[in-house]
Amino acid sequence: MAFQSGTTIRPELANADYSGFQNAANIQAESMANFGASIASGIKGYKKKKKEEKIGQAKINRSIAFGESMIDMLGEDHPLADSIADSLAMSFGENVPFEQKIAATEGLSTEITNMFLMSQKNEAPTYSPIPGGGYIANFGGKQQIITNRDMGVVDDALSGYFRDNPTTTPVAPTADELEEEARLMREGI
Repeated sequence: MAFQSGTTIRPELANADYSGFQNAANIQAESMANFGASIASGIKGYKKKKKEEKIGQAKINRSIAFGESMIDMLGEDHPLADSIADSLAMSFGENVPFEQKIAATEGLSTEITNMFLMSQKNEAPTYSPIPGGGYIANFGGKQQIITNRDMGVVDDALSGYFRDNPTTTPVAPTADELEEEARLMREGI
């Protein structure tokens, strides 16, 4: 149509509105940013879980090694060795879930140590002085009165008892061993 005289022309009506395209681009950019953030969060969670699994496995290995060393120290024929082996099997058997194995490490070392100490308390010879001289000796749960006259015999009996039944106690970890364990836990190994 041709231009007619007396009509007003509004040039703004010819401008195209592109705001819809701009809003769509902003929405798409925001969704991509959220998608990237969720991927990063998933990766962090995966790394944290793997680190916790390594630390948990290190605790399990340490507890099993402690139990096995106690069995070796006592000898496999010792009744306490059977109890320790049973505790290890119940706590770390194939059918035990990983989280339950980790939870078992918290008290197992203490339990084994207490069993050992109670066993040693029951087996260790004791003697206490009695009025008028002499001693009451307890050898493996059997009490015997030993007079001053018998003291020479007692020394031989005690030395023979200790020679045949050594009383060993678990050795506390050294500072180097504790530092190495702490380093492994920090590194997540």
